[in-house]
Amino acid sequence: MIIFLSLSYFLLGVVFFYSYKSGYSLLLYLIKRKNINKLVSVELFFIAFSSFVVFTSSSFNVIVTSLMIIHVFELFSIIVKPNQFYVAAESYINLDQKFFEKSITFVLFAISLLVAISSY
Repeated sequence: MIIFLSLSYFLLGVVFFYSYKSGYSLLLYLIKRKNINKLVSVELFFIAFSSFVVFTSSSFNVIVTSLMIIHVFELFSIIVKPNQFYVAAESYINLDQKFFEKSITFVLFAISLLVAISSY
């Protein structure tokens, strides 16, 4: 199951990178205010999948547990204080949009690698 979680992060990174390179940014689409339900759905998917991995694995996995907690806090901030979340997101995007999209993709690839090696 850890490999499937790692693959999910990797595929999301590939989709974000491919959409960025093709001129249509899925990441910027998800961060728009009108698409809050789609962003919450992505967060809920990763919360459910990582909690399934944490609670069904025989050994305690610190990396996946940390990712699950980060997703829970992000979901909490999106639901409870959406204005602050979007102000922060827009300020990061306005600094340098290309760097923002490339860094998110790199972070997803790094998370994918960390999750994959956390089982060993």
